[in-house]
Amino acid sequence: MALKWNADYIKIPASLLATGLPLLERAYQVLPVSDRVRDSALPAAVLATLLCVIAGYATAKHSTAGLQVGWTSLVLFLAVVVALFGFMDLIPRGDRGLYIICFALFGLSVASFLAIKYEEVTDGRATRW
Repeated sequence: MALKWNADYIKIPASLLATGLPLLERAYQVLPVSDRVRDSALPAAVLATLLCVIAGYATAKHSTAGLQVGWTSLVLFLAVVVALFGFMDLIPRGDRGLYIICFALFGLSVASFLAIKYEEVTDGRATRW
């Protein structure tokens, strides 16, 4: 019996790839945090990203709020990145939290955008995302 092609076979692994982003950042060290923060916050960042990927995928797949969740988390992700690069010296002891939330919001955004559910309106006038 042949498997029927389904786009979820690509979307789910692509969403889960966002979970490995903290490991990639550890290797290339793009964000302006110390090695001590990077090493101590890595497990929490991976776990938070995994949980946000699952939450974002489930929200977007089983409701029509995927686009709103995706855009909101993307804007918040960009705000956290700006805070990391621009105001890190002014935030006392906030580097671990910002480091973790940066990856979590990115994972939430990616998973929400990849799992957007397409629905047809019953009267046939338009297609709603």
